Amino acid sequence: LPQLSPDGKQILVSIGPGTGKGDVWRFDLERNLLTRLTFLDIVSQVLWAPDGGRMLYTTDGVPGQSFLQTLDGRSPPQLVLTSETAPSVSGFSGDGLSILFSEYGAPDSNVSVLSVDAATQPKVIVDEPGPQYGARFSPDGKWVAYAADVRGGEPEIFVRRFDGGAAKWQVSSNGGRAPIWSHDGNEIFFLQD
Repeated sequence: LPQLSPDGKQILVSIGPGTGKGDVWRFDLERNLLTRLTFLDIVSQVLWAPDGGRMLYTTDGVPGQSFLQTLDGRSPPQLVLTSETAPSVSGFSGDGLSILFSEYGAPDSNVSVLSVDAATQPKVIVDEPGPQYGARFSPDGKWVAYAADVRGGEPEIFVRRFDGGAAKWQVSSNGGRAPIWSHDGNEIFFLQD
């Protein structure tokens, strides 16, 4: 999915012949300019970091890897995550120090959090039967919205506290995936088939 920059002036998108066969491109909305940022031909997804000066992209393959890279090209990409399945990185914390991800394609993929600046192991924060994915932090960092397959594979959107606890709230009723919080944190937008 295209990713709008924090200042709303640019878009990052993976462009290529198919999933996992693309590269990251940046489109400047003010100058109407498209610029290629990676030359790998294996990028499957990309996210803006909240500071607007970095991006996180994931490569397809076994293992799948996620890299943090400055947009000005002053430093080499930093490997932040390696996964035996394709990692599906879905959201940054507001301070840009943590990312949410799940193991794409795993039958019981959980939502985990990883610090991007410290050499720590990922921590599972949503561990339920079936796959959970597409997690996003609320703007204040206190809540996580995510999709979970229920009712025989039909995903629904749920919300739970980031700091723990078993309580969760279902916020969709006829299916849902790819949740996104509003800027004020009072609404969640999501896709339905």
